[in-house]
Amino acid sequence: MEDPKLITDLATLGATAWASKELAGKLLGPTFDYFGGEIGNFARKCNVNITDVFLRARRILKSKVDEPGGVSPRVVKDVLDQAAFCEDAMVAEYVAGVLASSRSENSLDDRGVAYLAVIRQLSTFQLRMHYLVYHSIKNLLNGKELSALNFDDAPHMRVFLPMAFVRENKVFPTNYDQRLVTTDVFNDEHVLLTHIFNGLARHDLIDSAWWGGSDDIVRAGEPEFAAQSGYFVTPTGFGVELFLWAHGFSSTDVTAFLSSQLLLEALPDVPVAGLPLYSPDLTKERARKEIADKRETDAFVRRTLAARRGL
Repeated sequence: MEDPKLITDLATLGATAWASKELAGKLLGPTFDYFGGEIGNFARKCNVNITDVFLRARRILKSKVDEPGGVSPRVVKDVLDQAAFCEDAMVAEYVAGVLASSRSENSLDDRGVAYLAVIRQLSTFQLRMHYLVYHSIKNLLNGKELSALNFDDAPHMRVFLPMAFVRENKVFPTNYDQRLVTTDVFNDEHVLLTHIFNGLARHDLIDSAWWGGSDDIVRAGEPEFAAQSGYFVTPTGFGVELFLWAHGFSSTDVTAFLSSQLLLEALPDVPVAGLPLYSPDLTKERARKEIADKRETDAFVRRTLAARRGL
């Protein structure tokens, strides 16, 4: 097996013909031949970023890379298109994960196209937050019988992301670290976090009911919670799906995400500092909502009966 550092160095020198061609053949299977004459120039066209994504995909596949299989041409096209511009390690990991997940004995399986389309539409900030949210949920709740697909379970998988956790994990641009934490800076951060959470919610990667902000806002919404600035986020089934695909687990059911049998390796080059807080049990909140809903229903019935009597 070729030394990844050697391959990267050779790629930088524009001499990766032997390395890229062999690796591409193993990863893509029959699709390698599908590209015909164009793939003959693959090694010359393949820049450092594409080579890096392929190496990451091989790391995810481990020994499976030597087993029979291939990747759908549609997936390969999108991978090459995005990989060429993957300057960010997080983006490279997600694209590589979808590439690895797409490799199967049925090279017509093109489900990866859908995940790559979502990745393409996410900013690097949104993608990093997606990873932080689901990495945290997996580590905080591993082994619990909860599923993001279950309407009753999902709220119990909600996490609270303190601003300190968000800042420590480099979600914001590096120049934020060089400025004093003032009200203006917090507002700037809130604007970026609104972009992040709205984008994730728009793609159904988190529940649309995310909320949070300053410690006053948190205290008003969750009186029993230890108030500090931050945001509450609830996972979704599709959010779990993308996370699994980024790790090479395309055949794992969403309901098995928190299974203690499912071992997900942390992505290299993407360290996570600490963990956020698991949000409080929502039993009381649900009870209050049920009471409020019942009162509203009773009031509607009373108004309806009163209107009928007036006829």
